[in-house]
Amino acid sequence: THHGVHFQDYMDVSLMITYSVIGLHFGRALLETSKYAPRLNKTIATVSNTIPFIILSLFLLDQLHFATLVAFLFNTSFAILTIILGVVAVKAKVKVAKIYLISSVTAAMCVSLSTAAVAGIFPYNSLTFKAIEVGMAFEGILLAVALASRFRDAQRDKEQAEDFARKDELTDIYNRRGFKYATTELFTKFRQNNECFGLLLLDIDKFKNVNDDFGHATGDLVIIQVANLIANTVRKIDIVARWGGEEFIVLLPLKNEIEALRLAEDIRSAIEKLDTRYFDESVKVTASIGVCITRFDDANLLRSDTGVFEKLISNADHALYQA
Repeated sequence: THHGVHFQDYMDVSLMITYSVIGLHFGRALLETSKYAPRLNKTIATVSNTIPFIILSLFLLDQLHFATLVAFLFNTSFAILTIILGVVAVKAKVKVAKIYLISSVTAAMCVSLSTAAVAGIFPYNSLTFKAIEVGMAFEGILLAVALASRFRDAQRDKEQAEDFARKDELTDIYNRRGFKYATTELFTKFRQNNECFGLLLLDIDKFKNVNDDFGHATGDLVIIQVANLIANTVRKIDIVARWGGEEFIVLLPLKNEIEALRLAEDIRSAIEKLDTRYFDESVKVTASIGVCITRFDDANLLRSDTGVFEKLISNADHALYQA
């Protein structure tokens, strides 16, 4: 029986510090204090990691009284430290800082009220005694809201990063990675419906001469203008990307070969009319376009989407070389 009572006492003390230790680490992670308050972050981490070892040492020495005293002091410090975390985070303009601070202050007030009631400072009744439960429940709800907000922000940042990784930095249209990502669903649709689709592979003729004669800044401007022209000439259902250097690629659903050739000619003709200014000079360029169309029948039925795409690229590249 003696050991059973001691075990219960040890469990109570252990649960007290566990709540506070996890709470402080949670607060540091949620508010990302390492970014704007490294000293505070390090201090709280050190305290939180040290206390369990102190308590364990006192348990081994059979000093339950001192262990309980340390646990109560640490829990008091926990309430103060969480408020400090919230205040510092608010000053650093962390998005969820206000919610965290409100939850910390509310919890601290409710804990203080219950403690004062037990100590006889305030009237002891069911309301004052259960104030700690109300405070912790309210704190849990607010922290759940704050955590959900962080998850949403993280998901949005991830999506923005993925979108950025799929866009060409110079032209703001798809790069190779983005093109392959955007065409995945289309290939599934083409295969299911056995739709005709085509590929345009475009290269700006003798582009090296533009860079050599007018400089890379002007060359970049030409590439930007060509990219904008292609994007504005194709249909909304078509997918445009910068394939690399001065090469561009377009994937398009089609009815027939004539439709693909007509669109390719529209793009070629529009590029020929482009006028890029270099001081008082006019920089003119032309483009060659390779066109290939196909559908998922015959040999394509046995190929994977990747295999069909590579064959399409190969044929369009051969046509581009001929052009």
